Amino acid sequence: MKRSLFMIVITTPTGTIGKQALDHVLKAGESVCVIVSDPTGLALEGHKRVEVIKGSTDDAEVVNKAFAGASAVFWVVPLDEGADNLERHYYKFNKIAADAIKAQNVQRITA
Repeated sequence: MKRSLFMIVITTPTGTIGKQALDHVLKAGESVCVIVSDPTGLALEGHKRVEVIKGSTDDAEVVNKAFAGASAVFWVVPLDEGADNLERHYYKFNKIAADAIKAQNVQRITA
C-alpha cells in the first residue's frame, strides 16, 4: 500500500483503547497503519486506507517499519498483568517506541 501524505500509526487496534482510536480515525477518513499480532481481530471491511503490519510492538524492526513515513503515532503499551516487573515492561516497550520515533522522525505522538 502506498502511504498517503498524512499517515497515523495506531498500536493495540484490537484492544479497548486502540479500537476506539482506530474507529475514530477511520470515520474521519484518515489513512492509518496498525501494528497487530493477530489481524483476524480487526473489523476493516470497506476501509481501503488501512495498512496492516503483523507483528508485536516489542519488536523494534516491526515498529520502525510502521513508523517509517508516519505523520503521527497513537502509542499504547499492551497490558501484561502477568509481568514480573511492570516498570521494566513499560520501559521495554517505550524504549523501542522512543528509538523508532527518533529514527523515523515522527513529529506527533500520543501515548
